[in-house]
Amino acid sequence: MAEEKKESTSTEAKSGVTLMSAYEAVWKKFMNFNGRLSRKGYWYFVLANMIISFALGLLDRIIFKGESDTSFSFYLKPFTSTYSWIMFIPSIAAATRRLHDKNRTGWVLLLNFFPIVGQIILLVFLLQKGDQAENDYGPVPHE
Repeated sequence: MAEEKKESTSTEAKSGVTLMSAYEAVWKKFMNFNGRLSRKGYWYFVLANMIISFALGLLDRIIFKGESDTSFSFYLKPFTSTYSWIMFIPSIAAATRRLHDKNRTGWVLLLNFFPIVGQIILLVFLLQKGDQAENDYGPVPHE
């Protein structure tokens, strides 16, 4: 058992991907649609995004008393709305690089416009393990 624990620790140390490092890596390349992004790096980025959005949602709810039943609910969530707009392009860039890891074009993101079926197919593509060798979009990511 001790050996198994050491192996998993050394594997984590080799990959070097943590929640914050994945989030920072996406921000460093926030307008870069070229290259590849590992599965772990992408999903850590998504998780960090969800945590930040949840925290900002709570902050909006506390400050603006959660009055989201009105037609002006967009204006009552300024932190969440602003963060969503800021994250729009970096999220698309990260998803594009994630698709490149499986040797797929970023245009596959347009599947998102086909309700349910297209979204499920896109989710499957984003969940798949990436190519283990260099592909059309570059070398294997180490982030």
